[in-house]
Amino acid sequence: MAAPEGARVGVLGATGAVGAETVALLSRSPAVAEVVALTRRARGPDGFPGAAEGRVAERVVSFGSLQPVDLAGLDAVVCCLGTTAADAGGAAQRHVIDHDYVLEAARLARAEPRCQYFSLLTSAGASSKSLLSYPRTKGQVEEGVEALGFPRTAIWRPGLLDRRDRARGVERVGLALVGGVPVRSLAGAMVAELERQAAAAAPGASGAPERAAFSDADIRRIAREAGFQPASPASCAVM
Repeated sequence: MAAPEGARVGVLGATGAVGAETVALLSRSPAVAEVVALTRRARGPDGFPGAAEGRVAERVVSFGSLQPVDLAGLDAVVCCLGTTAADAGGAAQRHVIDHDYVLEAARLARAEPRCQYFSLLTSAGASSKSLLSYPRTKGQVEEGVEALGFPRTAIWRPGLLDRRDRARGVERVGLALVGGVPVRSLAGAMVAELERQAAAAAPGASGAPERAAFSDADIRRIAREAGFQPASPASCAVM
């Protein structure tokens, strides 16, 4: 997955709560040579708080008309792209962002010869057979990405996220009642898994594609082991 000097990792949805934290942590990872943040608008050198200086490059793109050059030269992609119907302006536009944009980005990443790993953030309950629009869309995206046949695919299915100051009204109620997975823990788990994949990957390796899905419990365990989360039980489901 990575050149000897480290991987070049693209992040989609780099300005959201999870994406921004992932950019910052990736930029400090010894397995990563450069983080490429794909954004709609340039944020400048101070646009990613906590990121290591000189380790983040921006590519300003149009997610509605991505080009091969937008995903060129990447060894891995972490996709945190997603929205809500309220923020998108309706369920139809949310589907375009959560489904169409993500699958087009994944398709272009798969066409990049260097890209061996795709890490996808969806949600708990994702299923293409769900009667509810949101989990159905997430399930359809999972199936679409899996069908592309990346050598290694990781799918992250958190439940309620603790976005701290970015938490919405309904989220605040849920967090107060049952708690949630801290954004830093999720980002830390995603980075830790990417590092594990980079260490395990052998140049020219072949074989059946490896796919793994991670629940809340898995996220907490991986984050804890990587130093981002207090103790909590877990298990990992390999698909």
